[in-house]
Amino acid sequence: MNLEGITLQVLTQELSRRLLGGKIFKIFMPGKSSLLLQINTQNHTENLLVDMGGDTPLITLPQTLPERPDLPPSFCMLLRKHLTGGRLTGLHMEPGDRIVFFEFLCT
Repeated sequence: MNLEGITLQVLTQELSRRLLGGKIFKIFMPGKSSLLLQINTQNHTENLLVDMGGDTPLITLPQTLPERPDLPPSFCMLLRKHLTGGRLTGLHMEPGDRIVFFEFLCT
């Protein structure tokens, strides 16, 4: 199912409400085109799963975690190096576009 702009706008607002200010503490790549971020918020830990595959785009907060590989890909290691410990400070999309922007503050 393709995500149209209106649905993605509502999804972005809900993710902003639940995730902004959260601190990233784990990053995984369950698949070749998917990314799993574990984010500590004030109340609890949220799991953000983003699948960037061309035929199945997905952004969700899953209850059950997908299978994670034993050996992470090099791109996952790069993201861990730069994003672990960072805070999610912004989450938005441009009006009329289907691209979601994540902004992080990393020290």
